Order: sequence, then C-alpha cells, then structure tokens
Amino acid sequence: MKVFVSYSHQQLDWVRGRLVPILEAGGAKVLVDYKLFELGRTVMGQMDTTQDQADRHILVLSQEYHASAMCQHEMERAIENDPTFNHGVVLAIQRDHEPVPAVLRPALYANLSNDSLSIPWGLVLHACGATLVPYVVDFGVDL
Repeated sequence: MKVFVSYSHQQLDWVRGRLVPILEAGGAKVLVDYKLFELGRTVMGQMDTTQDQADRHILVLSQEYHASAMCQHEMERAIENDPTFNHGVVLAIQRDHEPVPAVLRPALYANLSNDSLSIPWGLVLHACGATLVPYVVDFGVDL
C-alpha cells in the first residue's frame, strides 16, 4: 500500500527516525518528500503529484502542522479523497497535545504523543496494510 506522509518539518527527525522506518519495516511503500522531491521543481507541484499516488494519507498533527499553510493544503487534499471518513484514507496521528482539528474529529485517530505505546502503532500499521512480526530467536534450549 502507498502511504503519503504529511508533516511539518519540525517533526522531520521523528518522521525520518521513527514513522517511516516502522511503516517500511511493515511493508508499506512510503511517499515522503525527503525521499522523492527533486531540486529545481516546485514544491507544491511535487506535493500534489506525490499525494495523488497514495492509497492512504498520514497527517502528523502538531502545533507546527496546524500553523503551516502547506500542511493545511495537504490535509484538505487528503480529506477530499474520503470526506465522510468511511474508507480509512485519512489517518491522523497526534504528536503533541494540540487538539485534533474539528474537521478530523469524526474519524478515529492515533495518539502518538507518547510513541512508546504499542496500541496506537498497531492501529497505524494496520490502517497502512503493514505488519511487524516479532523476531524469535531459538537458543536451542527447551523451556
């Protein structure tokens, strides 16, 4: 499944270091600016073109996200794909304690302000068609 990630660049370290590696480890194809955008081309055009390829749209919500015109543009375009939230296309992730925008409240969202909790990660992975299988080591000892 192709997953577009919309985020404020103040969240870049978390997106690059946590979100994207976990999604990719689970088998999702992640569409994210720092991997796909090219120099010399318009940012807005590349955003729209990349977002149009996605099956799912992850919105990494934060105070900075809400203040960004580009993030708001991506959020509006994501919602246009599933305005009634009946198809699970728009996946909101709350990264801080800012309230989730009213337009997104009809849909279940994942609170990853504490990203060490497994249940919200499980919801995100499942919604992206990704799965992580625990690695089991056989030490040759009968327990």
